[in-house]
Amino acid sequence: MAWSLVQSKKTTTVAAASPSIAAAFGSNVTAGNRIILYVGYFNDTDTTDHLNTPTDSQGNTYTKLIGNSVSQTQCEFCYIWTAVASATGSLTITVSAGTSGTGSELGWTAEEYSGLDASAGAGCLDVSAAGPGNFASVNDPHPGTPP
Repeated sequence: MAWSLVQSKKTTTVAAASPSIAAAFGSNVTAGNRIILYVGYFNDTDTTDHLNTPTDSQGNTYTKLIGNSVSQTQCEFCYIWTAVASATGSLTITVSAGTSGTGSELGWTAEEYSGLDASAGAGCLDVSAAGPGNFASVNDPHPGTPP
């Protein structure tokens, strides 16, 4: 069986501290399909990672496939999480971060795929790599600034 993107959902928020976002897919997810969740988190004053493990309305278990930060005096965190839908039906995903910073931006994109490995955990992961960096080593404007 070939894999296929079924649907996706994207959402963002800007908060003074402790941002949290909950959003639902537009259609029901199918049991056994894999959810891939891409999370980006920016904090303007705190270089500590405060992102909590994502949760959802079906109680699925999310496994972090990769996570990395790019920091200097501010910090950007990028993650990829995955879970397998345990039931067919609506699915609301919640991502939150606890922080003492004065400004935070949190955004995520979730995608539902059929035809991928449906075993729990990182069964769908073949290879990954990550490394630290800083703003001087990447050409990445501040989140929200058009490239």
